[in-house]
Amino acid sequence: MFFNKEKIKYFDLIVAVILSFIIIQALLNYKSIFLLVGKAVNILYPFILAFIIAYVLNPVMNFLENKLKLKRGQSILITYACIVTIIVAFSMLLLPKIFNNVIEIAQSIPLFTTEMYKWMNSHNVGMLLNSEEFIRNNVGGLVQKFSVLTSNWLNIILSTTISFTSSLINILFGLIISIYILFDKEKFKDFSIKLTYITFQEKWANRIIELIRNIDKMISLYIGTKAVDSLIIGAIALVALILFKSPYAMLIAIIVTITNMIPYFGPFLGMIPPFLINFFYDPKRALWILLFLILLQQFDAWFLEPKLVGDKVGLSPFLLILGITIGGTLFGIWGMLLASPITAVIKIYMERWFEYKIRKC
Repeated sequence: MFFNKEKIKYFDLIVAVILSFIIIQALLNYKSIFLLVGKAVNILYPFILAFIIAYVLNPVMNFLENKLKLKRGQSILITYACIVTIIVAFSMLLLPKIFNNVIEIAQSIPLFTTEMYKWMNSHNVGMLLNSEEFIRNNVGGLVQKFSVLTSNWLNIILSTTISFTSSLINILFGLIISIYILFDKEKFKDFSIKLTYITFQEKWANRIIELIRNIDKMISLYIGTKAVDSLIIGAIALVALILFKSPYAMLIAIIVTITNMIPYFGPFLGMIPPFLINFFYDPKRALWILLFLILLQQFDAWFLEPKLVGDKVGLSPFLLILGITIGGTLFGIWGMLLASPITAVIKIYMERWFEYKIRKC
């Protein structure tokens, strides 16, 4: 026990009154609170980012310490040397190429639209649909809408890339701070545990710590193994796209890698950009690439992912899809990525609650 509340008379009552007062004031001044929180997040952003970086790199450092028996300083040095090398290589070799590819695609949209018209006319799409006016009245509108939609998505990708580049200083600052966090991670852990026991009753403190540990376990199991799985799928897709002589092969492979992290929906979303981009250059090649990606995702679903991820998360397809839908709606792409481990933790506690209720009946 880190803190003896019995030494303070009416400790629980004092805490309850203080918390009630804080909650009431927060509800009455919620706009000011949100403004202050936003400013605090902006100020503390490098430190928040540092804790996230430290959390992500901690398994690598633990591997070097536990498996290779290296000292803490040596493990940190090797870990960050690898990360800095990857960041520099990505920034100098891949990022400019991706940036140029996005600009080229945005500039080529009018040409893509013209080529689609020509292809449909040359293949008598209107006659196949028994309507001579189909292309002019329907396809034209659809192509125009598609052009607008594609432009919007490309603008989002472009602005995200620019935002990432402008945030590079914060990322580097976060990397530096995260070194100190990893070096003294036991102190941060002990402080967090003590603060939890000071703030809450022992029973609730134990439950909160157990909840955090379960979330950490599920995120480590799923996100780590799924990242390895997606990198393998992305590498295979890159090789295949190069062999198919697909334009923007690197950009498309990165999209396939990222979308593959999202269960169920992700692989299908990842097939759309490769097919559409190649369709404007060569429809037959686009169909072959689409077929290959379908087969690749079948290989991933039936062989690779079960080998790596298996049933570690333990979710049924229904719960997984429900979690992805809710997470994506509330928190966007991050909600979809974290939906599986978070839903798995909720399932664990729901099952415990049901068992507790059944035993009481």
